[in-house]
Amino acid sequence: MNLAPAPTLPYGMSALRYSLLTEPVDLAPLHVLASRCVLWQTWRVKFCVLGASHAVCLERGADHLTELLACAVGNEGGIPVMQEETGKTTNLCLSAAGLFCKVMLIPFALTEDAELSSESAPENRLEFAYPPQAEAPTPYTRIGWNVTADALYVETVHTYPEEGRGVRSRTVIREEETALR
Repeated sequence: MNLAPAPTLPYGMSALRYSLLTEPVDLAPLHVLASRCVLWQTWRVKFCVLGASHAVCLERGADHLTELLACAVGNEGGIPVMQEETGKTTNLCLSAAGLFCKVMLIPFALTEDAELSSESAPENRLEFAYPPQAEAPTPYTRIGWNVTADALYVETVHTYPEEGRGVRSRTVIREEETALR
């Protein structure tokens, strides 16, 4: 199996990039810290907290789709999350591997709520606390998901206390034929 190379890891929101990849990705260099697998329609879905953010990997036979939000250099095709200011939402509509993905990336100041919404049940969540730097609060990544007959809903929250910022992502994934109705 050919795996796309994983990028090297700087840290911080200015390095945070969003990618949707259609080939298998080797996540090991990104340090998978926690993961959980579920089934959605005919797809095997793996949610991963990474040393530098998160990945959602969908696999069905030879089809692969990986949503990657990571602090990574060498990911030139990725979309930067942090624009000029905190609070500016990026909306994306992407299609790949027979799936349609609607994505919102929402940077926020850590004075705002950094919890997941109540849309995902406690058993459909992953949370990982990273070692704090100096006297700063503990940084963390949270992933929550909801599986329905026609869609996969994923929400993440990532905090960067040393920068006083965080980013929330909301992704809705549907089979393309369902999304077009």
